[in-house]
Amino acid sequence: MSYRRHLFDLSRPRTKKARIEFSFLEQVEDAGLPQPHEEYAFAHVIGRDWRFDYAWVPYRLALEVEGALFGGRVINVQHGFEYRTIKGEKVQIDIAPGTVFRLGGGHNTGERLKRDLEKRANAAIFGWAVLPIMPEQVTDGSAVRMVTMALQQRGWRKP
Repeated sequence: MSYRRHLFDLSRPRTKKARIEFSFLEQVEDAGLPQPHEEYAFAHVIGRDWRFDYAWVPYRLALEVEGALFGGRVINVQHGFEYRTIKGEKVQIDIAPGTVFRLGGGHNTGERLKRDLEKRANAAIFGWAVLPIMPEQVTDGSAVRMVTMALQQRGWRKP
């Protein structure tokens, strides 16, 4: 008899992001706020597929949960290498001993930051207010408080 099924939940894996999103939507409902659109595409008119994590379309309010901005770990490399593209050519670069790296998601790379800024600038041009929040702000409830204030500033009133 296999014990694996009893030891592990074999259903769809739950990620930290999924738990945060579920928690945020629960908080929105508990606060009596209008439900947002999830993954709302706002820039098709200019041929872009940019999406907001959450959007309250009638109020032109969006919320972006910023994950992996600062990197979770710092490592000290003893010796190694990495690949970089320089002038269109993939080159192996040696990493000196003692080099410190910050690991994290794509949002902390220069190219990704430029793309995020372009997205935010275009959102502003289209009249959107974008609230950037950290996952901790979902956990501590401050994200829902900010959304409530922003909705109220944009004309929403609790029924």
